[in-house]
Amino acid sequence: MRTQKAAARPKGYTLAELMIIVFIIGVLATIAAPFLLRTLRYSALEGAADDMISTFALARSQAISNNTYCQIRFDMDMGIARVFEYQPETEDWIVTTDPVVLPETITFQEGGVTFPGGVATFDPHGSLIESGSITLLGPMGNTLQLNAILASGRLLRSEEE
Repeated sequence: MRTQKAAARPKGYTLAELMIIVFIIGVLATIAAPFLLRTLRYSALEGAADDMISTFALARSQAISNNTYCQIRFDMDMGIARVFEYQPETEDWIVTTDPVVLPETITFQEGGVTFPGGVATFDPHGSLIESGSITLLGPMGNTLQLNAILASGRLLRSEEE
């Protein structure tokens, strides 16, 4: 049973208790903000890098499985990469996949695609014909560089600030 004294006590929080809670939340937000900003800064860039790595893996596997040459052509202005496959019968290059489009906030850095002519070419064994790299530019000026390995045709990340 409740006593009459307990029932008469008002329910809720005092202004002082609410101010203390707001203060604690503010301190925690101040501490967490740099970590959150760093995560947001790199998440879109990491996603774009993953897309480029996947595109290279796809082009390489396509070259090996179809025993032909494959290319990844970069459109630096539009932020697009497309995979093409060589058709020896017609001596044409045909698009084999949907284009990989960079997110709006990510671009290829000026001069950041160093493959000759903006094209990475795989031979029928899955090796790259010539070396190169891709540098992606993030929304806050941060960059992420992907370096190609000739023999394996893989891209490796190396971050720059």
